[in-house]
Amino acid sequence: MLLLQVLTSKIDKALSRNAENPDLVVVITREDYRDLAVVSAAECTGLIQKTVQEIAEKMRQKELGYFQKDMPAPVLKRIREAIMKSTTISDEQKAYIFDEEEIATRKVK
Repeated sequence: MLLLQVLTSKIDKALSRNAENPDLVVVITREDYRDLAVVSAAECTGLIQKTVQEIAEKMRQKELGYFQKDMPAPVLKRIREAIMKSTTISDEQKAYIFDEEEIATRKVK
């Protein structure tokens, strides 16, 4: 199972939907992440769960875009912090969102 975070270029709408919790919207500029075509935002009020097979099928059908490079660690940290503040994301899902230190100490078996 994969947890996905969606980015949107409709920043005003994302901020409007989260007017009571603007900290849950992480704005990402091209300076933050050069692979973005435009300034975008991660609306950290929900995560999408998909299997690897579902993701592969959506990519085959060109229904899902992806980035060639990993998002920089500082941007991922801001998204992770917003996800952890969210009251609409389950503790079970949050348990799978590792920070840099946790990732560095995990060993692949």
